[in-house]
Amino acid sequence: MDAGKRETMIIKGILRPILAALRDMHRVGIVHRDIKPANLIVTYEGTPPVKLIDLGAALVVPQEVPRAPPRFVALLLSPALWQLTSPDRFDTYSAGIMLMQMSIPELRTGKALDTFKSQLYNTGEDLIRWKEEFGSQYDLSLLERNGGAGWDLATKLVRPRNFFQRGRFSAREAMGHRYFWPEII
Repeated sequence: MDAGKRETMIIKGILRPILAALRDMHRVGIVHRDIKPANLIVTYEGTPPVKLIDLGAALVVPQEVPRAPPRFVALLLSPALWQLTSPDRFDTYSAGIMLMQMSIPELRTGKALDTFKSQLYNTGEDLIRWKEEFGSQYDLSLLERNGGAGWDLATKLVRPRNFFQRGRFSAREAMGHRYFWPEII
């Protein structure tokens, strides 16, 4: 197996359990809000091999709600608020940043990641524009494997949010992306 295929399989083996954990958390109305490599544990036994930790920043009700309503009203309205604000897309954006960090060797140091985040901010969080302006400085080969499946997934996770948080993939949508299908080479 070539090195690029092996690295891609490792990245998928890390990203998929993260997305599955996010999907399950989001399904019950929990948003992690601190998805990053430091909040992952790799296990040597058991399933899944990668687990999310540190729920200290997690929330259940979207932050846009100014004050918690009475319990009955909160239970009644929380699904509607979730649909309106889609707070889960905050987590999937962070998962997309991790996909970029794992796939682009130059982004694996703290300083380089800070530079990337600054570049991304300056391009309006638009990965396509980022690639046009800064992509030549980086090795994007792992993202471009299999017809650019990794790049396509990254652009669906890391993108500006609009008023209704639409446009970014949910964890469930990301798990169904062609990036996780077997490579055709």
